[in-house]
Amino acid sequence: MTPLTTDLVTAQRWFSEFEGAGLDGVIAKPPTVTYQPDKRVMFKIKHVRTADCVVAGYRVQQVQR
Repeated sequence: MTPLTTDLVTAQRWFSEFEGAGLDGVIAKPPTVTYQPDKRVMFKIKHVRTADCVVAGYRVQQVQR
């Protein structure tokens, strides 16, 4: 069974501790909401990720003789 908590401090600890283990984020839902198939009633809180990239390319033109 997946662990759950209503304690904000515990949820924040899980969010930061398990990031290094590949955790993509945590799922949150209001306590009064039940599981509802095919509906978006839960929220996924994800880590903000950024990347600095430099992309370059060139093509050598083939000269036909």
